[in-house]
Parts: sequence; structure tokens; C-alpha cells
Amino acid sequence: MTEYSADAALVIDPRGQRNLLSWAMPALCCAILVGAAYPGIFLLVGEHNDSRTILESASTILSGHYQRSRSLGVPLYEFIVAAAIGLGGTILANLYSVVMAVISVYLFDRLLGASLTLGRRALALVAFALNPIFLTNASAVIEWMQVVVLLLCLLVLAGVILRAPRASLFGWYGAASAAAVLTRPDLCLFCAALFVAMLWDKPDIRLAVRLTVVSVIAAGVTVAIFLCLNSISELSTAVTVEDREFVRRVGLAVVDTFALLGIVGSAATILILAGLAWTVWRPRGRSIPFDIKLLMLVLPLVAVRQVMLPSKVEFLFPLLIVFLLVAARHANGWLLALLAASLALGSVVQLSFLDRKGDSDSLHVAVALNRGALAQDFERRVQNSELYDPAYLSAVAKAAYGADTTPLPSLHPHIFFPGLISDTNDLIIGSHAAYMLDDPRFAFGPGRLMFPGNADSRRSVYRQIYICTKSLAAAGKGWRILQPPTPAARIDPVTRQLNATCQLEVRQ
Repeated sequence: MTEYSADAALVIDPRGQRNLLSWAMPALCCAILVGAAYPGIFLLVGEHNDSRTILESASTILSGHYQRSRSLGVPLYEFIVAAAIGLGGTILANLYSVVMAVISVYLFDRLLGASLTLGRRALALVAFALNPIFLTNASAVIEWMQVVVLLLCLLVLAGVILRAPRASLFGWYGAASAAAVLTRPDLCLFCAALFVAMLWDKPDIRLAVRLTVVSVIAAGVTVAIFLCLNSISELSTAVTVEDREFVRRVGLAVVDTFALLGIVGSAATILILAGLAWTVWRPRGRSIPFDIKLLMLVLPLVAVRQVMLPSKVEFLFPLLIVFLLVAARHANGWLLALLAASLALGSVVQLSFLDRKGDSDSLHVAVALNRGALAQDFERRVQNSELYDPAYLSAVAKAAYGADTTPLPSLHPHIFFPGLISDTNDLIIGSHAAYMLDDPRFAFGPGRLMFPGNADSRRSVYRQIYICTKSLAAAGKGWRILQPPTPAARIDPVTRQLNATCQLEVRQ
């Protein structure tokens, strides 16, 4: 661990002189970022199914009504996406995410400041801009890039306020807080942690009063907007907890974190956190820097949030940002290098440790080297986009029913459901997802469906079930759950037929 002294800057300091090489580093990261994100600009939806629900919300907004995409909604982003789609279609909406990603790289570089060595700044930028969740969300219709920009804006404003609390800055801080929560309601936890960290770092009564006033006003504005867009009875959806056993949720949260950081990155992270804990436990008369105080507050909040809903590794974004800022300033240089390399390498290549054989629900230990997170999630994005393509749905129907069948039943995708349902009430599903059918482990509570409001996971409700050799509607999370990517069905560019076969399931 590097030493920090009592007269060191109390806040993340964005000031200082820079040379030409230091300005070139964020530009290089942005060039790699844009190159990796470019193919995704032309795809309709993102990797996660939330992208599809946001598109539906944008469609209703353009028709003059508001329909939240999920939970309480992400209204600020939903309205921005609706405007972008109205002006230039989904390509413009995807470009908006790319622009947000580029802005966030420069904001993060500003937060690192010029006092760091060139090597440390470069490593921190690589870890921030080239990690899997950043790259895979950088060109998608999803709110995460807007979230990252707003979080970084809040950190910049917090640092400036703690150095020179000018009155105008508090207004911007309140506006950024409101915008963050209106982009994702659960960011109120980050805003609360930042509020406490600022008062902890500078216990000044005038600062406390000003921060409290602007925070209360920002909270009042956001609550009023959410009440205008949602009924009071719907406020209960603000807190979502995945309906699984607690131990399983903890395990999935650990797997998500491990998948993001990698083996080496996870080990480096543990050592960095251990060193920080020892330094805080034995301060030896030195004051704790603001960024470490913020990490101490954000870490438990994000951990609890991740356990509540472990299906999205993106929930780690707030913690990852703060942790990288801390690591860049206070971690051992070799540990920072190992962490940055492991995060960036995960975008290129991934290790899986578990595999599911056949249609069984049981997992087996099987170590394998797979394509990186960027390639895996891009394939999932292609598949999600194909669900809106009539040619793809027709090819699946022909593979299941036969090309000579007339009339050919129409197929319909359902969000968060791994199969397609025909207008004759048949289910067509990939063999890699068939194990979920009639499996009580995937039901949301006793007697409830696996995907309430979207589709039914019970075999008995369908007239016939067709099992295909490749995934049809959801290729699976692959690297996110330490498993090899599921092969996805595609239309052969030459024959225009599905590159998978489907057979009628024989029921006992």
C-alpha cells in the first residue's frame, strides 16, 4: 500500500498540469472503446432484456403515453431514448450511449488528477474503460452509460464543493443527484453514501445545512415525478428482491463479481481491500482520505444490493468506479496492474468453470477457455435483435413445423422467457433451456410461474413443445455465470434456413 499523509488532499483532486502524453491516454482508451462498440450501434437492442422493455416504453412515450420499462421506471433515460428514436431511430439511441461512454472516460480521467504518475493513471483508465460491463453497455439502449456519467459528475462536484463550497455548486449538485435517481431509482443509495462521506470528511455546519437543503429539494422533486408517473400502490415495486433462497443469491452475487474481475483481478482486489482495511485500522495519526471514506460507505450498500438482485453484474458500477479511484491512489502498483490487466482481459477471453450436460438441471465442473465477454454479449445482442425480424421467426417456425406446413403458425417472443410461443399455443425452445420447464427451482415461489406476466414455465399449458438443438430466444448469460456460451440459432446466409433442427417432444 502507498502511504498517504495528513496534509494530502482530502478530496479527489482534478487539478494539476498535464503533458501531451497524459492527454493521449484517455483518447486512446476512447478510440478502443468506440472501435469495440461500433458494431453494436447498428443492432436494435442490448444484451439484457431490459433493453427490450425500454424500447417498449419509448414506443408508448412517442404515442403520447408513459409506460415504465420496469419497477418504478427509469424515466429520465426513457424519455431521452424516446426523443432519440423519434429523431433518428435506435441507431441514434445507441450513439447516445457511445457519447455518454466517451464523456465518462474523460470525467474519470479528470477525477484521477494530474498528481498521479502516468503509469497509475493509465492502468486505472484501462480498468475503467475496457472492462466487460463498460464495453458491453457502451453502445446499447440501456441506461448504464448515463448512470456512469451522472455518478462521475456527482464525484467531481463533491470534490469541488469540499475544496471551495460556492453557492452555485450546490444547485448543480442537487440537479445531478435528482438526475441520477431519475435515471435509476436505486442510485438514491449512492447519493446517500456520498452525502454522508462529504459530511464525514468536512464536518462544517454551513456545509451540512446547504447539502441537506439541496438533497431534500432534490429528493422532493424526484419523489414528485415518480408519483406523477406511478400510482402510490406501485411504489412497492421500488425495492425488488429476487425470489431465490438467500444462500443461492449470495452465491450468484459472488459469481457475478468473480466473473467481472477474473481470477487474478479477484485476488488483487482482496489484497487491495485488505491493505486498505489495515491502513484504516492503524491510521497512525493520519487522516483518512475522502475517497476511502466513500468506499467504506459504498461497499456494504452495493454488496447488499447485489445480493438482493444478483442477476445483473452492472449493479457493481458505483462500487467499481469508487474502488478504481481508490486503487489508483492508494494501492500497490503491481496489484493495480494485475487488476487492470484482469479486467481488460475479461473482455477478450473468459474462463468458465461450470457446465450443464444435456437437458439436466445439474452442473458439472468443467474448466474451459471461451470467447471474451464482449463477443459473447454481442452474440446475445444479435439474437435479441433477431427476435424482431419476421424472417428469423419464420425460419424457426419452418424448422419446427416443416417448410411445407400451411398455414405456418406465427411465433411470438416473450421478454425474460427463453422460448417462442406460436399463435396455436405451441412452445418452441432450445434444448439448453428446456431443463427449466416444470422445474420448481426456477419458479417464483410455490405455485407461481417462472416468468409471471410473460410466459408460463409449465409443460401442461402448451399444446405441443418443440425442442431445438440451439438457443432461440435467450442465449444465456455465459461468462456472467462462469459457464460456456450457449450456441445460438442463426439464419444461414446461403440457404436462408435455420442452422438448427427442432423435434417434437414426446411426452410420457
